[in-house]
Amino acid sequence: YREEKYAEIYEINMLRCIFCGLCEEACPKEAIYLTKSKKIVNSGYEREDFIYGKDKLVMPLEMAIKNTQTNTVN
Repeated sequence: YREEKYAEIYEINMLRCIFCGLCEEACPKEAIYLTKSKKIVNSGYEREDFIYGKDKLVMPLEMAIKNTQTNTVN
């Protein structure tokens, strides 16, 4: 008998991220992926702005489908 365990709180601290892609490998649902975005993002000045919880990480399904279609074309 093996019980699956999930994190109670899921957060990504972008101040510690080195964009290595290990989170992509570890994700059991293949929900995390890095993109080659050429969009410039605004800088942030507060630490809390760089900690992404589930509320900031989840995107609408239509946007995710559009994102994967543009990534496979390039």
